[in-house]
Amino acid sequence: MNKRHCFFLGVMTGALAAAGVQADIDPSAIEGMESAEWSDVDTLYTRGDVDLTRFKAIYIEAPEVVMRDRWLREQNRPRRSPQDRIRPEDEEKIKEELSTDLVDRFTAALNQAGFEVVASAGPGTLTLKPALVNVDVFDPNLSYRQSSRRVTVPSAQVNSNLIATELTLQVHLFDGASDAAMVVAEDRLQARKVTSNIGLDVTDRPANAVILDRWAAKLVQALNGAEG
Repeated sequence: MNKRHCFFLGVMTGALAAAGVQADIDPSAIEGMESAEWSDVDTLYTRGDVDLTRFKAIYIEAPEVVMRDRWLREQNRPRRSPQDRIRPEDEEKIKEELSTDLVDRFTAALNQAGFEVVASAGPGTLTLKPALVNVDVFDPNLSYRQSSRRVTVPSAQVNSNLIATELTLQVHLFDGASDAAMVVAEDRLQARKVTSNIGLDVTDRPANAVILDRWAAKLVQALNGAEG
């Protein structure tokens, strides 16, 4: 495996890798691939001599978002009031926010680096199929149900010692022309609270951005051929 292979082990990672149970990668997705190791990523599989530098156009599929098993049940266990209980529609809003933020943050990072984010796969494109799995949101904001405007809270009033979010990214990379699987990677990160949970959002979206921007930056570095 060459250095470019090894660097991609760091594509979906950061310095805040969190301990925790990893979601299983579908065995059929890595059939025929080789497992590799890198100090900053949890799991990586590659097929053949991957060269990501030949791709200048990226197609990002709509991300799937899956909460941690029993997350809703465990969140509601101490909540006695019906108004305090998390509803299925609250969980769906969490998924929508995370899915939207992933596409937006990755698109912004890629565009800023000079890559084109395209609307469909095709010759010369790299297809990015991301999924956020085993998602844990520790303090969802339920007051969004009554909010009609976004509120900015001074940072001094935010307890930044609390963990806001833990996310596991599973990403599959395909050649857009042949639809051949090239890379499968998985990494789990956590972020501390950045904003107080009030306003229109159910998650701490700036905290989510800390994680997503870190992964997006690593992807850009890999596409540029940087070596780890």
